[in-house]
Amino acid sequence: MKKLLLVSAVLLTLIVAGCIGGTTTETKVSRSDLYSKLKNETTLAVTWSMELLNSTNGDVLARSNGKAVVYPNLIISYRESRGNNWLSKSLITWKDNHGKLIMLMTIDNQTKKFEDSKEFNVTIARMMAFPRGELEMLLLDNLKFNSTRVKTSCNDKCTLNIVRERSQVLFNARGEAWSIIYMEGNVTFNPDNWEISQVVIFMKTSEDLAERITYQFYREGEVDKLKEEIEKAGEEIAKGNS
Repeated sequence: MKKLLLVSAVLLTLIVAGCIGGTTTETKVSRSDLYSKLKNETTLAVTWSMELLNSTNGDVLARSNGKAVVYPNLIISYRESRGNNWLSKSLITWKDNHGKLIMLMTIDNQTKKFEDSKEFNVTIARMMAFPRGELEMLLLDNLKFNSTRVKTSCNDKCTLNIVRERSQVLFNARGEAWSIIYMEGNVTFNPDNWEISQVVIFMKTSEDLAERITYQFYREGEVDKLKEEIEKAGEEIAKGNS
């Protein structure tokens, strides 16, 4: 009897802690906890890929991908976006409160180079390093939705499945009202330290647009490796090679 009680107590402890096997849906971590953990990491690398689609017929309107590294005193971000007749490549480098942008814009085979520099603090630099808007809409409640459903599944890692429907009204650059009709994301994280390794998001808007975006997050030795890749891409942009 004592052995049975001990086994039961151990199982209960595992379940309450977060994960057991592949069926447990109990976890203490919240959406905002995961975002806060990610936001406060001082050394991090991330890659992402994004597609903008016509939600009616599924046509891809634009694609974008990028990679970024974040250190306490250095942030480097590379982005590449393309549509039917245009292509842009950009590199943002931030160090000692100074940010520098180099961008190549190609339209109909005509390429122009743009450069700019500004002073801004580390908080702004971190926000600019990679697309955070979608992550904030998924994990925070700054933007209100009519409904939010969250389900957790765990194995070696845990996945938070989040479905949000019918956001509050937003306004685009032309002052026109729009909203998010449907948003679903899967956030994969380590239950021991809450570090996010992958996020996949899909959403549809009232403007007949849809977006798919996938993030991969890296730490430790992978950060320096990705930094080298970004610096090589930046050298090509600096040369004006599109």
